[in-house]
Amino acid sequence: MYVHGRSFCTESAFCRTYHNYARSLAARAGALIVSVEYRLAPEHTVPMAYDDAWAALQWVASLSDPWLSYLADPGRTFLAGDSAGGNIVYNTAVRAATGVALATTSTLRVLSSCNHTFGETIGCPAPRKSGTASPCLLLRSSTGSGRSLRQ
Repeated sequence: MYVHGRSFCTESAFCRTYHNYARSLAARAGALIVSVEYRLAPEHTVPMAYDDAWAALQWVASLSDPWLSYLADPGRTFLAGDSAGGNIVYNTAVRAATGVALATTSTLRVLSSCNHTFGETIGCPAPRKSGTASPCLLLRSSTGSGRSLRQ
């Protein structure tokens, strides 16, 4: 699942830049990409963007769409986003880590790319040097009831 950036107030999952990026990523990774369209500020307050991403993650995890249930592998679910999308992905992962059950997803891997100075204020990790621990956050389910966020 990919969440686009642009300051919570511009662009779209359908804009040329992000659509082409999602298509390219899907082709190169051999993956199914769900690109999230979220409500933008100032017409909508920022928490609505978090709610939209959460709803998208629940939809992905439910495999309720026949196309998704046929093509998706819930054991290999990644959340990714850049800039504002990185912030949204981070907050979506934290929400999932609070113990709210997701239908079929047992492990989420979170790739959150934030502007460094903005990231410091929301708790995103600072950029890492090559050869150090992975910037991927793993979210694991323990018997479906609780979730822990690990880095």
